[in-house]
Amino acid sequence: MLSLGYDSSDSQLPSPSHCVPQHDAVAFVLSLFIILGLVGSYIPQHYRIISTGTGEGISPWFLLLGATSSASSFLNVVVLQWSVVRCCEYWSPSSCFESVLGIIQVGLQFIMFSLIFVLFLIYFPTRTKWVRVIPVSPSEEVNDPLGSYLAQHSPKIQSGWTTRLSALFWPSTGLRVRRESASSDESDGSSFDPRSALLPSASRGAMLSYSPAYRLSVLLGVVTLVYTIISAIVTILLLSTLPRSSDIPEDTPPSSPPNSEHASARLIRHWATFLGVMATLLALCQYLPQLWHTARTRLVGSLSIPMMLIQTPGSFIFVYSLAVRPGVNWTSWAVFLITGVLQGTLLVMCIFWKTRQKNLGIDDYGRDLDSAASESAQERTRLLQPPTRTHSHASGPL
Repeated sequence: MLSLGYDSSDSQLPSPSHCVPQHDAVAFVLSLFIILGLVGSYIPQHYRIISTGTGEGISPWFLLLGATSSASSFLNVVVLQWSVVRCCEYWSPSSCFESVLGIIQVGLQFIMFSLIFVLFLIYFPTRTKWVRVIPVSPSEEVNDPLGSYLAQHSPKIQSGWTTRLSALFWPSTGLRVRRESASSDESDGSSFDPRSALLPSASRGAMLSYSPAYRLSVLLGVVTLVYTIISAIVTILLLSTLPRSSDIPEDTPPSSPPNSEHASARLIRHWATFLGVMATLLALCQYLPQLWHTARTRLVGSLSIPMMLIQTPGSFIFVYSLAVRPGVNWTSWAVFLITGVLQGTLLVMCIFWKTRQKNLGIDDYGRDLDSAASESAQERTRLLQPPTRTHSHASGPL
């Protein structure tokens, strides 16, 4: 459950009298069921990207908002339940595990969603990952000393990570196609293949560079990583400032009233509020880029319909189980209700596009099913066909 505040009473020093484990068999079984369902719901999406070898159809902005929202939710829950974590030193391993299941749930959700982002970058479609850039004038190469230097020196330098990083964000420093004196006729309708662009028969003076779409996706991935690292560092530093029970002798009288708030707890409360607000705002905006992208392309792409079939009803079940709890108001479950409605909208849209694709005879990526099946069958026949043996007969006397 996402909370937007920090309870100062949780900042009490851990002690055997304060740390009393609460066992609830029903809640424990329900938490385990939610964890299994959470992990199982993401597996179809991971498998789809890996099996198809592409993440085409998924919006990188959707992944950015989802990953940063999940990171904020995870750190928010860690801060809110830090007193429970500190009490684990007085509990048995089983009691500690049961008490931190809430942290484990949100942490697994963050890991499973972030893995989609990682697979999206690893399996970025090749045909949209590269673009061929041709200088508009000879002076363009002169104005690019770094690109000229990299093009004239050894391939060992060009394969370094610094060159690849510079080529990622500055297209002018991309790998240049080898110049050849012989010309070759190239069909304008042929699809672009970066491997053929590196052949000697490629266009003279052309330059191979990462596409703007791929550079944007990597940039959003870097932003997500930096945001997560900075937020985690701030959280660790703030939590480390809380006093420990071993630092204060038992006979020492309290220097402040029992109900007073520790200075560090005040900062942690504000930080937990910030994380909760960020998680809520990012979650509310998460599905908007994906809805727009899917509506514009009119294709399912690499989105997993089975994943949404599992998660959409699960969102409403989770909202109901949260709403019937005592002391919970609408602010606690409203964000989950909105995201569930948006995910359900995306699910309905994908089912509609899936039906449209079937009627048009195209696959999830807009390719003709008949031609794709024919090419696949021809390739399979060629691979299964035994090699033809040629017998040479010697002529003349032995």
